[in-house]
Amino acid sequence: MKVAILIPTLNRPSFIQRTVMYYDSLKSPHPIYIGDASNTEISENTLSFLKKIKNVEVKYYHWEGLTGEKTSNILAQEGSTVCEFRVFQGDDDYFIPTSLTKCATFLSKNPDYRTAQGRAALVVMNSPEPLGKINWVDKYWGENSLEESSKIERLLSFMKNYFVIEFSVHRVSEFINDSRDFWTIIDKHFSEMLLCSTIAINGKSKFIDCLYMIRSRHPELIVSASGYDFFESITSKNWLHDYHKMVDSLSHLLCDDKKKSFPEAKKIISDMMKEELKRICLKEFTKNEDDKKSFYAKSKNVIHIYLTHILLDKTGL
Repeated sequence: MKVAILIPTLNRPSFIQRTVMYYDSLKSPHPIYIGDASNTEISENTLSFLKKIKNVEVKYYHWEGLTGEKTSNILAQEGSTVCEFRVFQGDDDYFIPTSLTKCATFLSKNPDYRTAQGRAALVVMNSPEPLGKINWVDKYWGENSLEESSKIERLLSFMKNYFVIEFSVHRVSEFINDSRDFWTIIDKHFSEMLLCSTIAINGKSKFIDCLYMIRSRHPELIVSASGYDFFESITSKNWLHDYHKMVDSLSHLLCDDKKKSFPEAKKIISDMMKEELKRICLKEFTKNEDDKKSFYAKSKNVIHIYLTHILLDKTGL
């Protein structure tokens, strides 16, 4: 039972090499699909390295400058020609091959479930390099599942115990359907939330009792890698557009089984998003004193932009 492992990467050849060597050392039966947005020089070095890999199947694509969201979508389509199942990982993460097989086997026998996953560990390193000392190890996630029968029940349950369900094993065809709006969203926070919420709405998720994934963190790389700044995001020209697109997409999903009208579904999603935005604002507000001063300064600009949006857009938030 093969699972296509989809890995977008950008200008981090040492990380992608380490990940491939991990699967090669285990003689993983699951093919790896790499979408590399790096420059030509890095791409050529990576290709030279991949020629030495013998124990795992690797499909490599060089799409310079392509976003991670679009890369994931195209990789899924490439993988669909060989594998029924797919899984997504960062270029510094690892899956346990036998656990991927267990999850795929479960899904093959249980068509009423959309995703499956096991336990995940978090390893925090002491440097931005791919190899180094471990600062500490913790649980990334435990027993995550969605057993509710209705869309709204699954969504509400998911938002109470949010996890990046994108990392779960998924049928390729269903993932492509679930991500049809995801890759068009520019805002990183909204794109992840849209994809994960869509997956949760569309089907049940099974917890498989096994060590499934190891996520690694390199502290110095977190900010630069994510490139996400809350205030810069919500004052960008695409923020309001992405917000409404996400709300509308999730609202249509909630009402397409005729149990909720579109206005009812939209109110549920809008209320959910307002709570999420309050949580993020509170998190920004409760940082250290320097960050608080920055918060106040940026808030003036945010308020001005929000008032402008509301005056120009009758739907507001």
